Amino acid sequence: MELLQLTYFCDAAETENFSLTARKYRVPTSNISQTIKRLETELGTELFSRRKNQIFLNEQGRLFYQGARAALDTLEDTRLQLRDAQGAVSGEVRILALTNRRIVVQTIERFKADYPGVSFVLSHSHGARQDDFDIIIADAGFQAEHHTRQTLISEDICLAVRAGHRLAEADVVQLGDLREERFITMSAGTSLHAITHQLCRSAGFLPEIAIETDDPYYVRKYVEMGLGVAFIPALSWKGQLSGELVLKPLRPTVQRDTCIFLPMDRYLPRPATLFTQMLRETATTY
Repeated sequence: MELLQLTYFCDAAETENFSLTARKYRVPTSNISQTIKRLETELGTELFSRRKNQIFLNEQGRLFYQGARAALDTLEDTRLQLRDAQGAVSGEVRILALTNRRIVVQTIERFKADYPGVSFVLSHSHGARQDDFDIIIADAGFQAEHHTRQTLISEDICLAVRAGHRLAEADVVQLGDLREERFITMSAGTSLHAITHQLCRSAGFLPEIAIETDDPYYVRKYVEMGLGVAFIPALSWKGQLSGELVLKPLRPTVQRDTCIFLPMDRYLPRPATLFTQMLRETATTY
């Protein structure tokens, strides 16, 4: 039984797709299929059920996956500990940043200046596999199994309107005042999308979503253009608002907590530990 066999098998078990595993490791699909077949022959049992052009992890495969995944994770943790024991800060930090990307990017800039030997793998995808990352940055409601959660920053949610809007001169905005408004928001799966629906429902109406976008820049831009209003975070978007935008406090007040999620059952490499510390320092400047 070879390490490469276990690596290919675990990835294929997670995707249930030999082609995706082949693409990831840049080998022909036939290499993956043949490697898995040799592993099954060695074990004396099939690990996948095969139907036409599809594969499905079977009961024996699920049992073997648990042991193989644990073995690979243990080897990787040991490798990282040996590297860190040499003293140099090197390797990579893998980050899933779903919220407050600005803080993450600013921290990466600072960190690279201090530790040029460290590289970064960064994703903003809500569909990403959590175990592929050392650090997850997300709102407090994010579900991350086997992770600890620490609050990074708490901030008020405000209403952004275009200058000249009927609510631009209001001291505060009641949620009920927004019943007839059109909303600009981030795409489904983001905290701001959820907050938009949650706040409107709490006031007894469903929001009329005019535009959904993956980019915070365009949330601000579309509000500037008068295409709608938006709920936005007061701190993490600070300094990015033009003179065409006005922020109004809400009543009742609403807060968003951005949290750091760290794995409980895996070794956290030294570069990731140092990055987490710097991330907290960056957050204190907001």
